[in-house]
Amino acid sequence: MKFKDVVIIIMLSISIVSSCKKEKGAELDPRFSTPEKTYQLWIESGSKGDLALSNLCITKESKKFIDAGIKNGRISPKQFMLIFNSFKEYKIQEVKFQGNMAILILLGPKGQTPPPAKLKKEEDGWKVDMLATFSM
Repeated sequence: MKFKDVVIIIMLSISIVSSCKKEKGAELDPRFSTPEKTYQLWIESGSKGDLALSNLCITKESKKFIDAGIKNGRISPKQFMLIFNSFKEYKIQEVKFQGNMAILILLGPKGQTPPPAKLKKEEDGWKVDMLATFSM
């Protein structure tokens, strides 16, 4: 079995498990209780190569996009690592809320300002909306 096949199986399994609805009244995972906590967990887990944990930090729509990209060979684990490592240097400067969305204004070394990270409030907490973050 090729490495790519293993990654696809893991990502699909995570998507299936994480898409299960939580019981009403169930306590939210504190790691996803704020946009800042979710974003930091996403960056830390991804930069360490823990794609399973970083996948829990993204929206359902983002998971579908990632799963399709892996299946079609358009996205590789190496590309994920590049994304995470590039964002690792940026610090959260400000958080702006717009309904169920949060926009994280980031500041990097030497005053660099990347596009803001966008998160969405879902049933199980705040999740990184990769589609909104990386679309222009």
